[in-house]
Amino acid sequence: MYDVCIVGAGLIGSAAARHVAKILNESTYKSKVILIGPKEPKDFHSQDIFGAHYDEGRTVTCVLPDATHATLSKRSVDRYKELEKISGINFYNEVGHLQAVLPSDSRVNMLSSALNNASQIGVHAEKLKHAQIKDMFPFLNLPSQMDVVYSKHGNGHVSPRKLVQAQQEAANQLGCTVIHDVVERVYKTTQPDGTFCHAIMTSSGNTLYSKKVLLATGAFTPFKELLPEHLQPQIELRSQIVVKVEIDDADACKLKSMPSLYVKAFDTVVGNIADFNAYILPPILYPDGKFYLKIGHGKKT
Repeated sequence: MYDVCIVGAGLIGSAAARHVAKILNESTYKSKVILIGPKEPKDFHSQDIFGAHYDEGRTVTCVLPDATHATLSKRSVDRYKELEKISGINFYNEVGHLQAVLPSDSRVNMLSSALNNASQIGVHAEKLKHAQIKDMFPFLNLPSQMDVVYSKHGNGHVSPRKLVQAQQEAANQLGCTVIHDVVERVYKTTQPDGTFCHAIMTSSGNTLYSKKVLLATGAFTPFKELLPEHLQPQIELRSQIVVKVEIDDADACKLKSMPSLYVKAFDTVVGNIADFNAYILPPILYPDGKFYLKIGHGKKT
């Protein structure tokens, strides 16, 4: 019998397992915590569960227009070094973050808010002039009319794949059991003494029991029997395009000072602000031994 079972071993579930194990370890009795989730498959088409952390690049910034978001981001970044030290796994690259938007864009006001929030939480961020951009990042070709904000410390990118590994290693050190399996069903059952607990059935045929269950299964929650029928999340299917541009070692070297970027796109053909934005990550070495620039888009405005 486990005290807490966390279902879903991704970015949220792995972090939750570490914190639950730490909190329960500080209690007066020896607790049992378990984290269950599948391993990353070699063939992505071989299973219906796809983790958001099956990648090497996610932007990190504390320069944000929402004060709460900025504060929480700063607190997370401040803990990265400690987690890297505990786990022995490096996942954070402090390469800085640059945001570029058009003056006519409403996000310019949001940049002002972001600069103010950064100042409040002790993160240095500054507006750059076009000449400064050319001097610092000669490989960037941004329209001169763009407003640009740059911050070095507390900004950059993480490897979500390695971050999950670090969280799980730290959780394991705190006594959390980690099982690589898929949970097919969770349901309430009665123990011999009449008290309730939860039964957790896995695809490998095992059934585990826990007093409490924390679901960290995200959009894949409806794929399995994890909740009662009257308690189903409202899921909307959306598609997003992410491009990974392969570059050679020489170009990766030329771009070694490149920060992570957020750019409000400008349609130079039509001459209007486009209805999308994009994030661009600097060259990252992927497990296949190649460098890629990752380019993704945000929601429509």
